[in-house]
Amino acid sequence: MATSLEILRPSPSPVKELNPVGTLARDLEDRSSTLIKLIALQDWEHPDIERYLDPASLANQSRKSSSRARKACCDRSTIAGIGPELKILSVSTEVEEDEGQASVWMLLSLPRDVHGLVREIITIMQWRIDAGRWKCYEQTAPQAGSGFGI
Repeated sequence: MATSLEILRPSPSPVKELNPVGTLARDLEDRSSTLIKLIALQDWEHPDIERYLDPASLANQSRKSSSRARKACCDRSTIAGIGPELKILSVSTEVEEDEGQASVWMLLSLPRDVHGLVREIITIMQWRIDAGRWKCYEQTAPQAGSGFGI
């Protein structure tokens, strides 16, 4: 049984590492960064677009269906066409391997607009395992209005 002194001054606990970043999280962050850059460059023919995007994604289907649908999607986009000026400021990933799902949160900096203001947006890319491979099936941008619509 512990004495009152031991209760008042317990021995220090070992330090726990909080949520270590695993290789899967880093891989999904890299894939998300690649997709964001390809969208900013409007490089829709790049093999990573098809490799990383879920074909069941509504916007992905509209991009594949015709050049007119692809252009319409680009015109509504927040970052499409920005090019290499897009900057990724930070990335955070939450992976639920048991459920086969992950979320990648990214803070992006867009170049100065006509008024000289730099805009920052948050985008969230949802990933899931499809036939043993991670695919991005949804993108939202809660701080950017319409987002850039994957």
